[in-house]
Amino acid sequence: MTEIWDILSGAIPGEASRFGKILSDNSLSDLGISAAIAAGSFILLLSLKRIVGRFLARTAKRRGTFVPRFFSETFARSGSFFFAVIALDIGSRWLDLADRARGVLDRVLVIAVILQCARWLNHVVKLAVEHYRELHAQDDPNSARVPVRFVGIVVRSLMWIIAFSLVLQTIGFDVTSLVAGLGISGIVVALAAQNIVSDLFASLMIVVDKPFVVGDVISLDGMTGRVETIGIKTTRLRSLDGELLLISNQDLLKSRLRNFMNIVERRSVFRIGVEYATPPEQLERVPDMVRAIVESVPRARFDRGHFARFAESSLEFEFSVYIEGSEYVDFMNGIQAINLGICRAFAQEGIAFAFPTRTIEFARSARDVPGRANSRG
Repeated sequence: MTEIWDILSGAIPGEASRFGKILSDNSLSDLGISAAIAAGSFILLLSLKRIVGRFLARTAKRRGTFVPRFFSETFARSGSFFFAVIALDIGSRWLDLADRARGVLDRVLVIAVILQCARWLNHVVKLAVEHYRELHAQDDPNSARVPVRFVGIVVRSLMWIIAFSLVLQTIGFDVTSLVAGLGISGIVVALAAQNIVSDLFASLMIVVDKPFVVGDVISLDGMTGRVETIGIKTTRLRSLDGELLLISNQDLLKSRLRNFMNIVERRSVFRIGVEYATPPEQLERVPDMVRAIVESVPRARFDRGHFARFAESSLEFEFSVYIEGSEYVDFMNGIQAINLGICRAFAQEGIAFAFPTRTIEFARSARDVPGRANSRG
């Protein structure tokens, strides 16, 4: 930075005119040619930017894919200052410049390249975040709204910090102590915000791995609810009773989750007890009767049915059925239709359901037995 000031300060009377030396070493015609070359280069670069930009924009519009749009929008972020510095460097090649002047121009060019690259990368990260959200908009409109945007802001901030550090180093500042101080400060902040950082990374893992999304019904540690939002630190569930549950993202990943929205079909195993007085012919027809009832119910699938055991007060049948769908209401509607069908079929066949009964027999005393009392006499 002092070198730039030294060169410019030469134009001030009373000081050694380095700037004047630059002019004296080059004729007016050389200066004019250099200016013309710089102006022509600047106009040419702007024209190329416009032509290439239009070509990429048409390609992106025609194909409608991310890659042409990526190149088109990124190239459009090429600034006029960047082209002006390049044009100035091209024009200065015609002049006879001192080493220090050439070094200053080279540093200005490096600074312009650093800032332009930072601008390009900044837009690349922005496009990547937007593209990710567009891809997952159908699966979950609220997916990663906060976590992904936050990560994008952090990455873009880090890029600009690195860019400005390179600019300072290019100018001549010693950034070693600054980087060391920032590193120590970063460690202190990371230790102080350890839980927050853990929850943030847990949020990112939820977004990437997708054990659940907004709208799913999940259960953990005896709590069941529908996911409303996935935040940076917590996930909000609306319980079946209506309460709002706030659970740390870190605790969510440590728990054993049950996601009920990914269920393809639900299984139900139930038993039916009939009276012991039921004839064997009717007992033999019970599994086929239940199979026909299950198959008549929409989205119900019969798995198995058997005369399972002789229970204490009934003859027990055991059945296994599946109901397709993830909603619990649909499952219970199917079970209800099956139960009603069994009741109607048993009523038509005259098969009685068993209920707990117990028969008690009392032994009669000896004097109540005929002929027993006379034999004693």
